[in-house]
Amino acid sequence: MKQRAKMKGAAWKRGAHGLAAFAVLVCLAAPMRAQTTSGTFTVVCVARNPIGSDELKDPEKVITHKHACLDAPVRLHFGDRVTLAVEHAANVTFDDTGEPNPADLVLFLDGKPLPGTRAAVGASATDEDDVTTTLLTYHITRDLTTQEARKNWKDLVLAARSGRTLTISTGLEKGPAAQSHAVVEFTIFGDRAGRLVGWFLAAAAGAFVFFSIAAGTGVLRDKEPGEGLEVTERAYSLSRTQAAFWTVLVIYAFLFIWFVTGEYNATIPASVVGLMGITLATFGTAAALDATNVQNNKAKVADLKEKLAQNPPEPVKTTLEKEKKQIEPRTTVCKSEGFWRDIISNADGAGLHRLQFMVWTLALAVVFVVNVWQTLAMPDFDATLLGLMGITSGTYAILKAPEKKR
Repeated sequence: MKQRAKMKGAAWKRGAHGLAAFAVLVCLAAPMRAQTTSGTFTVVCVARNPIGSDELKDPEKVITHKHACLDAPVRLHFGDRVTLAVEHAANVTFDDTGEPNPADLVLFLDGKPLPGTRAAVGASATDEDDVTTTLLTYHITRDLTTQEARKNWKDLVLAARSGRTLTISTGLEKGPAAQSHAVVEFTIFGDRAGRLVGWFLAAAAGAFVFFSIAAGTGVLRDKEPGEGLEVTERAYSLSRTQAAFWTVLVIYAFLFIWFVTGEYNATIPASVVGLMGITLATFGTAAALDATNVQNNKAKVADLKEKLAQNPPEPVKTTLEKEKKQIEPRTTVCKSEGFWRDIISNADGAGLHRLQFMVWTLALAVVFVVNVWQTLAMPDFDATLLGLMGITSGTYAILKAPEKKR
């Protein structure tokens, strides 16, 4: 009896340990399942677009036997539409409690949700095993209004440039992707290679026109009175050149994104708008300082002439004439000595504040161009970078005030 009781006690302990282990496994498995699926459906394949397709008029014969699936790997591009065939568990549809609203599902590429790509629900059919298959169609468009969306699209474009195939799935925007057996190829330029060539030709033509206008007019040159100087002989202005440079760069970037993606309403980050604001504010401040200096120097010259007209003693007269000779050049624009020399130097030679302003502008421009080329989106500059640009611009404006013209 004691032996039997002992055996029963050991069996009970083993059973209790087994139940505890099973409970732990269930608890661990539940969150694992929740992290890898959205709902109880699976993406079976990329299907033919049902719009205008006679084949899909009888979904019972076409969808349930996977005849709607495309055999070859699908190549996608911005603006395309793609249809996914999703298969539910037996006796489950989107109408059941616990299943997501299909209109809330977004497209996932390479495991990343793409905000703004809402599903259009197509045909649905149930086979003899009570498994329901539904077609969901997505329009591949970009919504870059959030930081997460910008990061996802940046990663996706970089992945597409590597040439590897990407998993395609669907799920809730804030949830995980549904299990998927489908893969696609995502191309950056696709059939828009001709448009890209067109953009380069248009960009080259625009650059030629811009430089022609810049060289033949005073658009990038100082605007103060220039007695005895033709407009094309006036010195180039650093602040005007920078303002024009960033304006052209942003326009080119906007057109490039439009040519490649077809998106004419591409989001321009607030930091780029802020950068343009800093640039234009610097230009306005520099222009105002130039005008003020010219007026002050003109007033000084007029005062000196008035004193000289009073026939002062010879030593005083000599001093006044010398001072007048020094100030007179500052009442008009300087004669150009070449573009680069004009924008980085003044009467005292090359200015560190001018050189810093120009180098920092070029550095940010390189980052801007590379980012647009790699991600097909304008970069969202960090607030620290904008702060540095603001400090550089402010330093240039402050140190420009006492500058002497050549």
